[in-house]
Amino acid sequence: MAESIPNPALLGKAKPSVSYVDTEPAARLLRAAGHPEKKEYPMAVYALAQLTITDRESYGRYQARFMDVLRRFDGQLLAADEHPHVEEGEWGHDKVVLLEFPDTAAFRLWADSTEYQDIAIDRKAGSHGSVLLVRGVGN
Repeated sequence: MAESIPNPALLGKAKPSVSYVDTEPAARLLRAAGHPEKKEYPMAVYALAQLTITDRESYGRYQARFMDVLRRFDGQLLAADEHPHVEEGEWGHDKVVLLEFPDTAAFRLWADSTEYQDIAIDRKAGSHGSVLLVRGVGN
C-alpha cells in the first residue's frame, strides 16, 4: 500500500480510511511546503459556497480571476448556479458554488494562499454567505 502525505488537519488524530488519487499540481505545492515526496492524497473534499451578491462590480472582478487561481491549486469547479431550483425548504441566497479538492490539505493550500487571498478581497466586498467543507464518502 502506498504511503500518504500527512494531512495537517488530522495530525494527532486516528487516521481515517482513505482512497487515493494522483494529483500532481497539489503534490508539488505540498512538497514545496516540506511534505514527503508523494503524489497521493486522501479522499476528496468539497467546498459548498452559498452566496448573496451585494456588489456586482466587485464580485465580477473576483469571478474574472477565480478559475486561474483554482486551477493552480488542483481545485475543480463542479457547479456554479445563480438560479438554483429550491427543491425543499427556504433558501435566502443568490448563488451556489461547488468545488472539489483532492483533500483538506489541498483545500487549505488554496484557501490560505496569497493568490486566493488577493482575489478574495473582491469576493468579500461583493458578496456574503457561508462556505461548507464536506468530506467525500469514497469510491
